[in-house]
Parts: sequence; C-alpha cells; structure tokens
Amino acid sequence: MSDSTGSRFFEGLVFGAVAGVAAGLLLAPRTGEETRKVMLEKARDLLAKIDCAVRESRDVIEIAIAEGQEAGGRTSDAISDAMEEVIEKAQEQPRKPE
Repeated sequence: MSDSTGSRFFEGLVFGAVAGVAAGLLLAPRTGEETRKVMLEKARDLLAKIDCAVRESRDVIEIAIAEGQEAGGRTSDAISDAMEEVIEKAQEQPRKPE
C-alpha cells in the first residue's frame, strides 16, 4: 500500500467515524443527559462483569498452581525414591577389583 493510498484510507476512516458519531447524536431518541446516564450504567455493569471475571480467573489460576505444585511434589518424591533404590542396589553389588 503506498503512502497516498494509506493516507486516503485513514482520511476515509476518520471521516466515517465522525459521520457515524454525528448521525448517532442527531438521531438519538434520548437527550444527552439520558444518554450519558445509560452509558454510565452500562460502563458500571461492564466493570462489575470484568471484576467478576478477574476474580473467577484468579481462583482458577490459584487452583491450577496448587495442583501443579502437588503434582510436582509427587514427581519429586517419586524420583527421590527411585534414586534411593538405585543407590541401595548399587551399594549391594560387590565391587570389581581394579
């Protein structure tokens, strides 16, 4: 895309956004104050949903971390047990003279 094409696209994008906002304001069935109240309510609802989602995500992550640590501990214990068994067997073997 050349600079002039990109520039013209951006100009069209900005013009379209401005035209959309203007049309929305002119055709809105509510007054500006009513519209702001509705938008504020929706923003508060959205923030409450985001807060809930963050809390739920945090709980899921904490559970996953705890399960991972538990599994890691079991794996570590199993490896330690296996190593001890190998060492014991090695110590039981008679040594070859050098």
